[in-house]
Amino acid sequence: MVEDTLVISDSRRFSSMVALNAVSTLAQIGQFALGTMLLPIALETKKVSPEVIGFTSAALWLGMMAGLLAAGQFTRWLGYRNTVIAGLLMSITSFVLLPYINWQ
Repeated sequence: MVEDTLVISDSRRFSSMVALNAVSTLAQIGQFALGTMLLPIALETKKVSPEVIGFTSAALWLGMMAGLLAAGQFTRWLGYRNTVIAGLLMSITSFVLLPYINWQ
């Protein structure tokens, strides 16, 4: 029995690895730097209580965990590219809506 295998050229494989690492780097900067480092500082400047800042920081990690748990299913439904785009759009939407939340 002959197996169907996908043959990928070395240049295509290399460009795929570069793209994956670039997207991962940008995601790490966006999620960790903006969310976990700058958001608590921004909330502190708005005189938000430490409890709310802690809750918000924990919610970011909870959201990342939920995303990791759901990523496999989303990848099967949407494919790799659309899953990454959907995650990016959700992150952007979250950061855009943050200034409109009543933190008090």
